[in-house]
Amino acid sequence: MSFNDENIKALYGQFLSEFDQDVANETWAEQSREFREFWDEILPTKGKLDPEDMDHNICFLDTNAKGIRDTGIEPAGKVLIPQGSWRRIFEEFKENKNLYQLVTSILRCNSDDEQIELLNKLYSINTEKNRLTGSNANMISDLMFVYNPMKNISVFSLSHRYKIIEVFELGQVSSMKQKSWGEQIVLTKKAILEFQKEYPFKNLRSLSRFFYNVHVKELWSDQEVVSSSEDVDFDERLEEEGFFDIPLKDRKIITEPGDPPIRMLCEKIDRGRLIARADFQRYYIWDNKPKLKSRLIESVLLRVPIPVIYTAEEDSGKELVVDGQQRLLTFYSFTKKGGFSLSGLRVLKELNGKSYIQLDENLQNAIADYPIRVIKILKESHKDIKFDIFERLNRGSVKLNEQELRNCIYRGSFNDLLKELAENKDFQRLQGIRGIHNRMVDLERILRFFAFTDLTEKKYKGPLTSFLNNYMESNREISAKQKEEKTNLFKKSVELCQMVFGDTAFRRWQLGGEEDANGYREDKINEGIFDVQMYGFTEYDKRVISKKATVIKDAFIELMTKDRSFIESIERGTYDTQRVKLRTEKWWQRLRDIVGYPETDRRLYTFEEKKALYEASKGVCYHCGGNIAFIEDAHVDHLERFSEGGMTTIKNGKICHRYCNLQKG
Repeated sequence: MSFNDENIKALYGQFLSEFDQDVANETWAEQSREFREFWDEILPTKGKLDPEDMDHNICFLDTNAKGIRDTGIEPAGKVLIPQGSWRRIFEEFKENKNLYQLVTSILRCNSDDEQIELLNKLYSINTEKNRLTGSNANMISDLMFVYNPMKNISVFSLSHRYKIIEVFELGQVSSMKQKSWGEQIVLTKKAILEFQKEYPFKNLRSLSRFFYNVHVKELWSDQEVVSSSEDVDFDERLEEEGFFDIPLKDRKIITEPGDPPIRMLCEKIDRGRLIARADFQRYYIWDNKPKLKSRLIESVLLRVPIPVIYTAEEDSGKELVVDGQQRLLTFYSFTKKGGFSLSGLRVLKELNGKSYIQLDENLQNAIADYPIRVIKILKESHKDIKFDIFERLNRGSVKLNEQELRNCIYRGSFNDLLKELAENKDFQRLQGIRGIHNRMVDLERILRFFAFTDLTEKKYKGPLTSFLNNYMESNREISAKQKEEKTNLFKKSVELCQMVFGDTAFRRWQLGGEEDANGYREDKINEGIFDVQMYGFTEYDKRVISKKATVIKDAFIELMTKDRSFIESIERGTYDTQRVKLRTEKWWQRLRDIVGYPETDRRLYTFEEKKALYEASKGVCYHCGGNIAFIEDAHVDHLERFSEGGMTTIKNGKICHRYCNLQKG
């Protein structure tokens, strides 16, 4: 697109007439002053950060911040970073002075070359999953803008910047993408600033807002994949969900576009090759909207373009309708014998009251032969990326959740079992519901139970979505024997949760305070607690647990009210990889302390193995290097921790004093 394009000139003039640049200057001068005060004076000082103070400053950074509507603040933009992540990074800056000082140097830097060097240093040393050095650079770019809005742009995402640069011919995108992370951030900013040579703005906020003006964004935003109502950039969504762990070569969606006539689509439904009424779609909501259905048919007769229908190919070759079910079922029900009659037409009023069979042959053919654009997502597409696309194409009045989508994508005997087990009355009572949850939340809980039971927490790696998708795909069809085993295991854990925890099962217990010493049970189910309580009982028999039910219940309440690391694992980042492993290991250890190790447990070394290690080490403690006087005083520890996947083998064992091992923790 050329800078002389009349359309751009018109949009530029319209934007300047509607956007008050002076107000934008004043707003961001004041907001930035407040943020710099927080950054320069509050963050580096001693003392715990005030949550309200953090929340207030997060409002400057993010459209989705807590309480943003009541502040009167103009947020910098939507950066797809959860409130909790902002809080955690501020707390990390508080604790990690080196990280704070490095980022501060980046924010204050006036030299492009120096800033590139500092950004690359940050990228190399920041190995924590804190979103500060994400592939799209959202967080650091946001901080740079809010700290100094006079020198930085509020187009944060690198993917957005590259689209803008490419469409408006502001630089060589391919060469920029080959640069280092720091160079990409600085060079893309400089490239976008080139736009001002032809179209000047008073400030960089105005420049950025121009590109996000609804009419301008249409020129550069990706139109190939339909976005959700949240208008989330695809690359940013992948980064948010952790999908950038997928190798670049596999990060793909393979599609096949086509324009079949309505007649052919209806025939494919009749032959069972096109599944329009997929389970996850639930129902045909247009059935009670005769005018809406009729006007769709009128649009076809008037040759008005119909939105694209998306389907997904299964391994069998059949196609599932992912987006466009209501339109497709309307065509199908109208053209079939006994179909509905048209009503409420505004243009072709003479057709009101007529069914398909009552139309003349030319009109019937006009409908039957009308081509509909269909994009088929082929089975070769990467399953995790495909799952994300399914979510984004789901644009109905009720957004489908992940388990509802799995219910469609991974249909089979295992999915049927999840539905059967959700009917368990004891399980329903523990959840406080009557009947199956109408959004399949209970099915996902059962799915997590089996995934953790079969794979164990040691093999868990976030994000949870991928973990559950992979497990459900690999267990899509199960045998009658597997079904029986899983059913018995599930029912046993439900029964033991009922016996031990009763109405406190799956809920968090809160301690009392100074004003009221009485503790209380939260009503809402805590998913992390559900997992460990259900999973914890899988290796114990009823007779063993029943003898110590009260002690077990008290131990769990103590764990979730006194153990800070356990509390954090159920409060935030619930399905962070390390938090899943931490809370599971802590509760399993408590159970072992109370009940003992299950007979089938292979976490303990046998006496013969202990003796072999003792003799091989000549009785020298692995930890302190001192002599172990008696084998009875020896412990065997894993070199590679059992909770991290280490095996209970001689090769992975180390002999040590009982005291040294317990002191290690």
